[in-house]
Amino acid sequence: MALSIGAKCIKCLLFTFNLLFVMSGFILIIIGSVIKTPYSAYHYILDHGFFSIPVLLIFIGIIIFVVSFLGCCGAFKENYCMTIGFGVSLLLVLLLEISGGIAGYVLRDKVSVVLKQNLTNSIPYYNDTPDVKKLWDIAQHTFSCCGVDGVDDWNGFIPKSCCSEIPANGTCTKDIAFKNSCYGFLENFFKTNAATLGGAGIGISVIQVLGILFSYSLASSIGKQYESLEKD
Repeated sequence: MALSIGAKCIKCLLFTFNLLFVMSGFILIIIGSVIKTPYSAYHYILDHGFFSIPVLLIFIGIIIFVVSFLGCCGAFKENYCMTIGFGVSLLLVLLLEISGGIAGYVLRDKVSVVLKQNLTNSIPYYNDTPDVKKLWDIAQHTFSCCGVDGVDDWNGFIPKSCCSEIPANGTCTKDIAFKNSCYGFLENFFKTNAATLGGAGIGISVIQVLGILFSYSLASSIGKQYESLEKD
């Protein structure tokens, strides 16, 4: 079945879009994976929502690969049903991405509410809970900081991770401990990542609007061609 010149242009645009769509799926998988990995060290002080958004982005990225294959097949075979199915699939993925994007920004605002309280509550469990020890050691070493609001939060016992260099006696003291508090660094870290997740979800969804328009335009052209053939 021969398509009109306009329909052929839309077909080419749809192929080009699918290439961009695959790349966007790859980007979502990378962003979700990169953010999910450091989050795992802080699971003791984070709500489950902080982990669900990176996982959702990875899931959406995988779906995008499948949907892109459907779109390419529909355009190549000039199949009306597959092209319409591609458009519907894009719409569903679009809704998922917008939901993930909104959730990312909601989590960004939620960070300040839950983080400080959870950090403060975790300090007494440093010596008894491996997960708490791990998160504090990683945070203090990574951000060169000590305690929630400062070294005094440790009530005399100062973890070795509060010091960049440990003296020969193996004890980290207040005089050589990091002067910066950890709360500000961690708050910025989680807010930045939440905003990145939200921006990725909403930003890539804008691209998909073009794909939806292209797919329905091509499907409409294919449908009209079928109608003209039936009349002939």
